[in-house]
Amino acid sequence: MKKSRQRLLSSVAAGLALLALLNWRLPCLVVTGADGRPLLRFPLWPEKQFTLTYVHSVQKTPCYENIELGPDGDLVLTSTEYESLGVGLPFSAGEGKLVNRDGHFILTGLNRHFAEIDLRAVPVARQALIVRGHRFDLNNTFAPGTLIRLKVRPVTLFQIFREKLCKGED
Repeated sequence: MKKSRQRLLSSVAAGLALLALLNWRLPCLVVTGADGRPLLRFPLWPEKQFTLTYVHSVQKTPCYENIELGPDGDLVLTSTEYESLGVGLPFSAGEGKLVNRDGHFILTGLNRHFAEIDLRAVPVARQALIVRGHRFDLNNTFAPGTLIRLKVRPVTLFQIFREKLCKGED
């Protein structure tokens, strides 16, 4: 009788631990289209930063906008990196601290906060997100001209698993 009671208590404890784990909220970078449905989701934990990269429309060189999760769940542009100076690229002292590191210009100290970031899919810009060292090309997910919205939302592990299981169902 004692062993069956211990097993029952162990099972209940394991069930409660699993329930708590599945309801744990993670900050996630959520990428949506014009309809607001999440198409891509990237947990911003334990690393709380990502990079938005694209080819500059005038200079035709890569740009990297480094963004972090802010204290209020917002997106904070912390620095921008690019390979050339010129039209459309910041370079004045009032815009931040600019350094040239091995031919790459890095503008730091930006601290620009955004509740969300909106952009349009432009194939020639080769827009992508770099999250935890992995590159996700936005043109593989979004048609040209589509509104792309980046925002942070808390998401439970249960929501992530449910989404993975139900993927493809409407």
